[in-house]
Amino acid sequence: MKLQYNGGNLKDDQATLESLGILPYSVIVVSGDQVLNEQVQQTASGNEEEVGCLSRIRKIMAESQPLLSRVSYLEQQQQQQQQQQGDGMDAAQQQATKDELLYISEVLMRALLALDGVECPSSFTTARQERRQTVHFCQDLLDRVDGLKSWAQQQQQKL
Repeated sequence: MKLQYNGGNLKDDQATLESLGILPYSVIVVSGDQVLNEQVQQTASGNEEEVGCLSRIRKIMAESQPLLSRVSYLEQQQQQQQQQQGDGMDAAQQQATKDELLYISEVLMRALLALDGVECPSSFTTARQERRQTVHFCQDLLDRVDGLKSWAQQQQQKL
């Protein structure tokens, strides 16, 4: 859900209307997705707020999911390099791999920070479980990236 005033999004959820400079009889636009009854029924608590938590968690997961194939590809490259043993990467390839790993690591860290911002009350068991799974997915992928980073560092030292 987003609140808009004078064409701009209001970002501070805790601020009062007066502190934001909103005068009496001003128009505030509320926008967001309408929660369907079937979405609410799919949650354990049956609460519309849990659907909102789930949608934020699923959005974060959707942004993180494509990184899995990129990490798998880099791991395949690592295995091929280890099998060839003597034939390492050139400096340009190493820098490209290092940049790719830094990018993936940064995206995963942002995803974990975003997941930290999703507060799920204890009654939202479905959202809490999905959040936990998404955190584990991001952390496991980040561990794999860290392993690839150490391998890339070793390759760079060989030059």
